Parts: sequence; C-alpha cells; structure tokens
Amino acid sequence: MHEANDEEVEAALVALDRRPVVVSAVDFPEGLEGLEHPGLYSWWSDHAGADVLTTGLGHSVAAGRIYAGQAGAVAWPSGTVRVSTLRSRIATNHLGGTIRNSTFRLTLASILREPLALEINDDRRLSRDSEASLTSWMREHLSLAVHPFPDAARLGNLEHRVLAALDPPLNLDRMAVTPLRTALRGHRRLLRSGVEASSAQAELHEGS
Repeated sequence: MHEANDEEVEAALVALDRRPVVVSAVDFPEGLEGLEHPGLYSWWSDHAGADVLTTGLGHSVAAGRIYAGQAGAVAWPSGTVRVSTLRSRIATNHLGGTIRNSTFRLTLASILREPLALEINDDRRLSRDSEASLTSWMREHLSLAVHPFPDAARLGNLEHRVLAALDPPLNLDRMAVTPLRTALRGHRRLLRSGVEASSAQAELHEGS
C-alpha cells in the first residue's frame, strides 16, 4: 500500500495551511524551498481577488486558501511515473501555461470569464491576450505555499488526505458537493463548450 502516515499528513497541513510560508505569485519562486521535488501546493487569494471570484462565481469566496494540488505523484493503478516537480508544475502549467494544461487555470478562467472579459477562440481555447490577462490577475492577487514530498509513490494518497482535511473551495475532484462547487462545475462546463460569456451567464441563471 502506498499510503502516507499520520505524521506526514500533519506536516503537510502545517506547511499548506496552519503555518504556511506564503509567497506572492509575482515573486515566485523566491522564498520557497524544495521546488526541485514533487510535492503539494496551496493557492491563496487576497481580499480584492476573493471579491472578484465571488462576483464571477455568484457564491461567496473568502480571502485565504482557495485551492490545493500536487505535482509529480505516481499515477495509480497504472504506476505511471510523472516527471513534474513543484517548480515545473507551478511555473510552466499554472503561471506560464494555458487552460488546456492546468486545471487550476481552467477553474479560474471559468469564474473570471466575465469579470476579466476573457475571450474563447473557435477551438475552445482562451485567446493569447486572455491567457496573459489571467496570468496577470493571478500574479496580482494570488499567493502560494508548497510542501515538498519526494516520495512520489505515496504523494497521491497524501494529497487525498490533505484535501479531505482542508476542503479547499475551488477543488472539485472527489470533494463533497456544495452549492459553490455545483456552480463552479456549471461555469467550467460552459467555458469548455465555447458558449459566449453572456449566453453562459443566462444558462447558469436558468439552471439555478
């Protein structure tokens, strides 16, 4: 069994939530250690960012920790080894990628589509300018903490246990159903469908 122990879960909770070293996204990677390893990360929003997320989602999002995830965990049951590290995941996918290669960016884009006037191309991708706008917003309003965990085989289990304890509002996979998450799923579905922003808002209101 590839399971993290209770002490490892406690250490992760301390690093990601209870006594985190939180660094602004605009300063990444300065101030963070162990980025060459696999591990866990948590994303945090300032008050102004949380207000915009609340407006875009239509449900209250509090300032503070909003999302958490992992980089580099072995994929079970296949045993596929991933080569990503905390540095590559955050820098390449979250802060330097697109909504096609980052679930977190997809989530943010679906919420911020109308507040940031993000544009969807015919191939259901954000336009280059919109991806840049999303990145700028992240750098202005978000911060992050990390928890290096070199044992990639047990990292997935550690993530599962940590997410169950933290219950980050913008995480969806294997998380409890809430009104906020139900709305978020609707926003993400409409973004991926390429529906125009105004039509998307109308559809969400009809379904609420």
